[in-house]
Order: sequence, then C-alpha cells, then structure tokens
Amino acid sequence: MRHESCLRTYRSCTEHCTNIGQVSSQPSVNKNEIDSVVHHMIVEAGAYPSPLGYGRFPKSISTSVNECVCDGLPDSKQPQNGDIINIDVNVFLNTSLCGEADESIRHFVETKLTYLDGTFA
Repeated sequence: MRHESCLRTYRSCTEHCTNIGQVSSQPSVNKNEIDSVVHHMIVEAGAYPSPLGYGRFPKSISTSVNECVCDGLPDSKQPQNGDIINIDVNVFLNTSLCGEADESIRHFVETKLTYLDGTFA
C-alpha cells in the first residue's frame, strides 16, 4: 500500500506541475518563465526536478514547440498564438527500498537522502 500511496503522490505532483505549465503557456510568456513557474511548484510540492543538472541539463523541465518532438531546452523564445507546446515534467519525490536490503544498501540510501535533504532543501 505504501508504494501505491507514493505513486499517487508522484502522479498528483507531476499532473499539477504540468497543468500549471500549461496555464502559463500564453503567447506573451517565454519558455524560461514557464520553467521558472513549474520549478517553483515542484519545489513547493516537496520534490526535486529530475532533469535539472542531469547531463548538464540546466533547466527543470523540457519544453518542445511544434515540430520539435521532445527534450527542448526552455529559452527566451515566446511560443506564438496557435503553437503546439509540450511540457515534460519529471520529479524526484523520494527513495524507498524494495523488500529486504542488507546493511550496505540501507546505509547507501540513508546517506543519499541525508545529502539530498541538505543540498536541495
């Protein structure tokens, strides 16, 4: 049941952040501003934007406009009226162990969570 609760929380967080991004998607709003709004919502939800810093990716979301299918880097470009915009939101919410784990694995997860709490809080 714990995993189901975690999945519901994750889904709720990503759906909410995606909806906020879609509401923010207006012709007068550039993709950097959408990234900033969604980043704030992710952090407010107690999560961390997974793309940020991954492979030197500098943003919290990816945005794609029209023929760009995925992984577009948010920038100062303003989508135009009628453009198709895709907003990808991925968040790190928590870490849990599956079943029994030996002491070294439990220590690894505890150390990781301690580091994340201090770094991203």
